[in-house]
Amino acid sequence: MTLFLFVAAVFAAFLDPVKIGPDGNFVDALGRQHYFHGINAVVKEHPWIPTRGAFTPQGSLGPEDIANLKKWGFNAVRLGVMWPGVETAPGVYNSTYLEEITKLINDLGDAGIYTLVDMHQDLLSRHYCGEGIPEFYVENLLKDPNSLLSKGRKFPIGMSAWEAFPDNTTFPNFPPLELCLQKPFAEYYLSEKVGRLFQTLYTPGTELQKGFIAVWVEIAKAFKGNPNILGFELLNEPWYGDTVSNPLLFLEHTTDQDYLQPLYLAATEQIRTINPDVTIFF
Repeated sequence: MTLFLFVAAVFAAFLDPVKIGPDGNFVDALGRQHYFHGINAVVKEHPWIPTRGAFTPQGSLGPEDIANLKKWGFNAVRLGVMWPGVETAPGVYNSTYLEEITKLINDLGDAGIYTLVDMHQDLLSRHYCGEGIPEFYVENLLKDPNSLLSKGRKFPIGMSAWEAFPDNTTFPNFPPLELCLQKPFAEYYLSEKVGRLFQTLYTPGTELQKGFIAVWVEIAKAFKGNPNILGFELLNEPWYGDTVSNPLLFLEHTTDQDYLQPLYLAATEQIRTINPDVTIFF
């Protein structure tokens, strides 16, 4: 019995690849069902990854954290793999960031913890009190007089605000966080700027949509064949689109059917050329 337990402990560190079975459950190669419960680990500012050293209450995911997660029975982490961390300039991808993320995923895997790779966002941009996409995309759209975004009224004017934030001479691109935090962040989804930025992401052929698909290709390359990965979550909490111009988006199926599904299919098609078996979450 002692020998059996020792052998089981040795092999527990090597995760079995888990896929979606024919009945919709998570199964391994032997057909055994797997059930997951875990935590979110998302760093929403540079360097876009949890600290890896000593434990801190808010920002670490180091050896002590991982040991505690294992001890407490967690077997999954939804890890923010952030677009600005991956793409640092147009078409320039940060291999060092992806290598550090890979090390973290493998350290979690050694503890028996799977990783759900999460393309996280809230309000898409620090320009609009959130984060999610590289800011050069937003700045290029704002400089383009013909873009949908540049034609929108100043932030946060929209469905719940009738006045713009005052001009900020210290950080002209980004509103001060103390000003952002005066309202629940979800209210800013009702601004014209945020809605139009999402609408641009959903529009085929835009640089923003092409960049979204391209960055997922880079992520798929970096994590190809890694059995510690549970799957890819293509976009956290997508918004309806430009609801200020079209409030009917709240009531109809347009966003799911005409915006998100084509975007997800376009990204998935390219991901599948790299990794045909990875599970896609949406």
